[in-house]
Amino acid sequence: MYRQSAQTWSRLVRIGLANAALALLLVAAAHFRDVIQAPFAGVRLGHAFGAKEIAIMLVVVAAAAIYPPLLFASGGLKWAEVKAALRRQPKGPTLDEEIEQDLGKTPAGPDLL
Repeated sequence: MYRQSAQTWSRLVRIGLANAALALLLVAAAHFRDVIQAPFAGVRLGHAFGAKEIAIMLVVVAAAAIYPPLLFASGGLKWAEVKAALRRQPKGPTLDEEIEQDLGKTPAGPDLL
């Protein structure tokens, strides 16, 4: 039976704390919606975008910008992990190469297809 290690639980708690912090910021944005919307009161971009839609887009962009620093600050994500994820190269043959290799192993050979 698989059981998570203490390190895994610690990481999950830290990620949860970053999520809770972002949730609190979004609740604050909802509470102060009028203040966020006020600078865009007279702005209209076509028929679909008014002050409320512009404010929502800004809150979404701000949340997307704030979440990674929250993850790093809580310890839910480490720079070494980001670097390793960006550095990884696929090992072994590509999918196309695997298919070509498998075609040669068919009973009638690749000419069958």
